[in-house]
Order: sequence, then structure tokens, then C-alpha cells
Amino acid sequence: MNAFKQTIAIVDDAISQDYLINQLAFAVAIYDDGRCIDSSVTLPGGGVDPSGVAQIPSHGTLCAMVLEQFLPEARIGSIALENVSVDCIVNALYWCLHNGIKYIQISMGGVQPSEWEEAKLTKILEQLHESNSLVVAALANTIQYTVPACFPHVICVQAASEESKSEFEIIGNNLLEINCIARGHHTLRHNRNSIHLRNSNSFAVPVAMVKAVENPTKISQYKLVYPFRFAEYIYIGLIKQPVALPSLVKVKNYIAYEEHPLFSKEEAYIFDSNLSANAEIVRRIIKTSENLNYCLFMGKISESIRAECVKRKVFYWERQNYEDALKSYLLGRHSHKWGRVDCPVVHLSSSSTLVNLEFAIEMKTYAAQKGYSCRIITTTKGLFLPGADYCEANQLDLLIPLISHFHGPSMIFVLGGEQVAKLSSFIDVHIRINNFSENLSVAGKTIYIPRMYTDKELTYFLNYLIRNYGE
Repeated sequence: MNAFKQTIAIVDDAISQDYLINQLAFAVAIYDDGRCIDSSVTLPGGGVDPSGVAQIPSHGTLCAMVLEQFLPEARIGSIALENVSVDCIVNALYWCLHNGIKYIQISMGGVQPSEWEEAKLTKILEQLHESNSLVVAALANTIQYTVPACFPHVICVQAASEESKSEFEIIGNNLLEINCIARGHHTLRHNRNSIHLRNSNSFAVPVAMVKAVENPTKISQYKLVYPFRFAEYIYIGLIKQPVALPSLVKVKNYIAYEEHPLFSKEEAYIFDSNLSANAEIVRRIIKTSENLNYCLFMGKISESIRAECVKRKVFYWERQNYEDALKSYLLGRHSHKWGRVDCPVVHLSSSSTLVNLEFAIEMKTYAAQKGYSCRIITTTKGLFLPGADYCEANQLDLLIPLISHFHGPSMIFVLGGEQVAKLSSFIDVHIRINNFSENLSVAGKTIYIPRMYTDKELTYFLNYLIRNYGE
């Protein structure tokens, strides 16, 4: 390949120049409050202290050394964080945006972020994507949902097993949005000494970054599954009744295919399940919408539409792809690892699947206001959208432990009929929404809630869970 002239910013702790082949392009320290100072003075990254005693290289220094081992000509810049917080990471990413950094390597992150923290990260990652910057980040070594690694427009990296002979491999759709696995154990040389690095997702990131540098367009196209959850969408299709969408998917307008204008400046669309009959219109919308970034397809899409999305760098999501990938994952060799559930599981049923979803979303919103997180699992394909998870009823005991482990929610709602409850051993509480009752009642572990419920019923249910299952 030609000599690489771009700077790669490593967002980590401070990097020591003493361990690197090339001179650092820059070295700054970023703080929670947004301050940015010269980090070479205040945040040492290893090397030799004033007494002449050798120090252990910092985490950031080790990541930089791995990068240089695979890309000796790399121009590396150090962005040292005051601490591993979402605010610090967001401030560092804004610094990269304002300084035109096109390659950003992050071997740290957080798990179980708040929706507010996710919103802040989403905004800056979207801006970096629009400026053609590429972010490569590590999945947590605990194999949990990690920010920013699992976000759209971020290449998520996991270390390959030590027995693997593959140095780098793109992998398919999966629950955590992992895009690739790479070699995560290395032996580094410094001043005739060897430094052996244990297998870690952190040390796999530099290997993936090198692949991104070699072919940035190819590797960035693999982040095409996880939908952008904070956009305002235009829903295009036949609207015979209000469409029930899970939380974090906001629709600002509903229109029919034939009513869509020839040119548009909208950034996000949902196409209904009849899109195959309107393929030419869909292709034209994708091709001519000036600001289009995100498409959610509720039906199967053709190869020509998929190719148009990739060509326009439109981030697209196809429901069937996710369902097939999830089913394969649940029935595969990984599913046996997660047998434990650390939160109450609530089965929700009523005379209507839409009523079930409505209550679950209301409860999720109410619980979030009180500081609790909630995940929703539906066994009805037609109701599955981002913000909820889907699986077939007979796979619930495989998916529930996965959701508990990956997302660490305070509670999990399972939506479905009476037969669904019989298929899972993890159900703790049953909620029945009763159209013919005006009062809440309890019988054993079943709570009967009137159809016209208020915050009073939501409060009772949340307190019930806290009282019986702890904080």
C-alpha cells in the first residue's frame, strides 16, 4: 500500500513517546468538563520516571505499540481521558471532529449507559460519520453491550480466541453488533525486552484499525444492521390504523408511496411490508433524497435496493435479516453460555397484541423516569422493531438470559398469549390487562390491571417488583 499519511487518534490514557518509533503527531488531555490541555506534562504514559526507574507502559501506550507493529508508518496522536466516562469520550470525539481527525481508535468504553448518554454519543458519532471519519472501538471483555463500540457507524471489535489462526475476520450479523474479530494477544519489543500482552479486545482494536486504514470503504460497509434510534422517521406505506412502534422510534409523518415527492431532504424513512410492490418508488426515494441517512425496511428488500443503500452510504436495517441472524445465534453453539437471569421477567398478555405493546412502552418510559431500565421481547413478528427484541416463543429460554447478560436491565417484559408463559421457565410475574375491570387486583403472582390504567397502576407494579425482587 502507499505510505499512510493520515493521523490515527488513540483515545485512551496518555501515550508515552519513549516507547514509540515515530514522534507523536499531538498529545492532548480531555476532561469531563470539556477542558483540553497538553497531556505530555500532566498525564504520563509510562517510560522512565525522574529517578531513572522504568515504569510499566500505560494501556494507551501498549495499544499504540501494537498499532505501530502492524503499521510502522502510522502517525499517532494521543487523546488522554481524565476518566472512562461518557462525557469524556464525547468531548474527545468532538475534539476529533473539530480537528479533522479521520481515524479514531478507542480501546475502552462503558456498559449499561443511560438513554441520555446514548443520545449524546449518537449525536457526535453521526457528525463524525457525515465528515467521513471512521471510529474503531473495542467490545467490553465481559462481552456486554458496549458504548461506543456497539453504536451505528462504529466498527466493533472482539478478540479472536488464542487458538485461532486468523489475524482478522469480518463476521456476520449478531446480537451485539460485533463487526469483526482480530488477534488480541501480541509480543512487543522495546529496548531488547519483550512485552507479552494477554488476549484482550483492547489489543485487537489496533489490528482492525490497520485493516480499516487499508480499505476504509470496505470495512465501514459492514456496520449495516443496528438502526439509528434517535432520528425522526417518515413512515411510507398503507396506513389503515395507527402503527404501534416500540420506544425510541419516532415517526413524524405517515404518507403513501404515491404521495412522496420526487425530491426530498428527509434523513430517515420506514418502508412498510408492501415495499416489494413499490420497489421502483423505494429505489427512487433512496437515490434522490438529498439528506437521506437511515432506512428501516419492514419487508424483504431486493439486491438492487440494498446496493443503492450501500452506494449512497445509507445506513439500512432489514427486519428479516435480524430475525434470521438471531434465530441462528440462539440455536448455535454460543447459546449455552448464558443460563442466568439477574432481573425479574414479566409476562404480559391481553386481548390485543397492540395493548400489550402499549403497556410495555408506557411502563418502560415510567420506569426510566425512576431510574430503572426495561427490555421488551415480543413473540409476534409484526410488532418487532428497534427498541424491542424478537424471538419465536419456543426460544424464549435462550433469548431471555442473553438479554439479561448483554443489557443488564432492571426488568424484562415478554409479550404474548397464555401459551407463551408455558414455554419459558424464567417468567416470574404475570400481568393481565382486563377490559372489563376498573380496579387493580392481585392473585398470587398474577396482577390484573384495568384497560384504562393510570400512573397509579404503573406505580403499584413498579413498587411490587422492588418489594419482591429488590432494588
